[in-house]
Amino acid sequence: MEINKNQIVNILNRLDDLEIEQQKNKEFFTMVKNRLLELNVCVNGILDIISYEDDTLYKNKMDQYENIKLLFIEELNKHEDKFDDDEWKQLMNQIIGEC
Repeated sequence: MEINKNQIVNILNRLDDLEIEQQKNKEFFTMVKNRLLELNVCVNGILDIISYEDDTLYKNKMDQYENIKLLFIEELNKHEDKFDDDEWKQLMNQIIGEC
């Protein structure tokens, strides 16, 4: 079977498309991981504040947590249609394991 020039060009174009898509996914995964790390830091702050029983600090930290959580959910919803259930599970397991 002989491969012609058009087939080679098509394959190279497809590889370029896959590389671009992979970069976008990597950026998305990095964003999700960073948001989860921010949420984790916030939760740790909440636990520290609870131990001091300071209601004002607690309310401020809970507001911050809610804002970060909304940003996280918003980003997930933007990209939800790009992944199937198995890919989402794998992504979340990887991110949670790193956190």
